[in-house]
Amino acid sequence: MRRPLSSLLLSCALCLAGFPLAAQVTESPHTVAPGRVLLEVDGVRLAVGRDGADGGTLDALAVGSTLLTTGLTRSLDLQVGVDLFLRQSVSLGGQRDSDAGFGDVRLRTKWTFWRLDSGAAALALIPYVRLPTSTAGLGSERMDGGLILPWASTGPAGVVTGAMLHWNSASSADGRRYQWSGAAYARRDLFRLLSAYAEVTLAAASGAWAAREGTVGAGALLRPWDGLEIDYQIQRGLNRRAPDWIHSLRFNWDW
Repeated sequence: MRRPLSSLLLSCALCLAGFPLAAQVTESPHTVAPGRVLLEVDGVRLAVGRDGADGGTLDALAVGSTLLTTGLTRSLDLQVGVDLFLRQSVSLGGQRDSDAGFGDVRLRTKWTFWRLDSGAAALALIPYVRLPTSTAGLGSERMDGGLILPWASTGPAGVVTGAMLHWNSASSADGRRYQWSGAAYARRDLFRLLSAYAEVTLAAASGAWAAREGTVGAGALLRPWDGLEIDYQIQRGLNRRAPDWIHSLRFNWDW
C-alpha cells in the first residue's frame, strides 16, 4: 500500500519555480541576478482524494518545502531544495495508515541559454539530482534526478505565458521508474500588487500512458511589499489517478 510521497505529490511539483515567479508548477526560465538570493517556502501543500493502486485513497501533506537560489552569472544560478516535513496517508477498508518524516535534498542549477534582447522571452535548462535523505520511506531509495526545459514569453496586454517539459528518473522498491510531465500557464497583472493565473499539468510514466494524471487550477499572487510574494493556488484533478484537490500556499522572498 505504501508509495514514495514524491510520486504522490508529482502533480504538486516538488521542484519549485525560479525567478521571476509566475505559477506554482511551471518552472521559470529566468535566473536570479548575480549577488541576489531567492527563498521559496511552501507553507502548506495538501493533496487529497487520489486513488491508490490497491483501491485505497491517498492523501499527502508537505509543510515547509524550501528552495534557496543564488545567482552566479546573468544566465546561471545555483539552487538547493529540501522538504522539511512530509506525511502520506493511505485509507483502505476503513483503516488508515500514515507515515511522516523528512524529505529528500535536491541540488539544481539553471542555465538560461536563450533569451530575447528585450527579455520578453527566454528558454532554459534545469538539471538536478535528488539525494536519498528522506526518512520513513517518503522519498527516493538512492540518488536520482532529471531534467527540466522551461520557456516563457510576455505578450500583448502584459499577459505572460509559459510552459515546461520535465523528465524525471526515480527509484522505488520495484526498480527505477521514468516519468514525463508537462505544464503550462497564463498570468496577468490585475493591479500593481495582485496577479492572477491559470495553469494545467499532465504527467505519465514512460510506456504507461494509461497511468497519466492531469490537473487544472487557478491561483493569485499578492505582493504586499517589495521582495515578498504570497502565492495561493487550488488545482482540480482531471482523472482518477490525480488527486481530487490540491491546495498550495507559498511564500517567496527576494533580497
